[in-house]
Amino acid sequence: MNALKNKNIEFYSKDFTFLYDIELGENDFVYADPPYLISNASYNDGKRGFKNWGVKEETELLVLLDSLDKKGVKFALSNVLVHKGLENTKLIEWSKKYHIKHIEKSYNNSSYQRKNKDKETKEVLIYNYADFT
Repeated sequence: MNALKNKNIEFYSKDFTFLYDIELGENDFVYADPPYLISNASYNDGKRGFKNWGVKEETELLVLLDSLDKKGVKFALSNVLVHKGLENTKLIEWSKKYHIKHIEKSYNNSSYQRKNKDKETKEVLIYNYADFT
């Protein structure tokens, strides 16, 4: 809390495209947690007040993150590389130029019912700054 109070920090919860309208530099950090392209979460369909998320939106976000990297802006992206037997091949290929932290988390004891519990999910944090592992 002290760091939040003593630093000039602004939080936004907006569509990622708004980042094109603000000036970011080496002292900035962007955390992106988009809908996961290969999941079937309710917010992926665009019918519940959220923007529809598909290949086009995923590609636009990755292009934006690449452009932030070229400007020296630090970023981290939460996502899944594999989910219920599906692979996000575009994200897998794109992520090879950045650091990847695999999130070792099991949701097997979650209260919701999930089919294909035996199918692997590889949740990751992809980031472009000095490795913290």
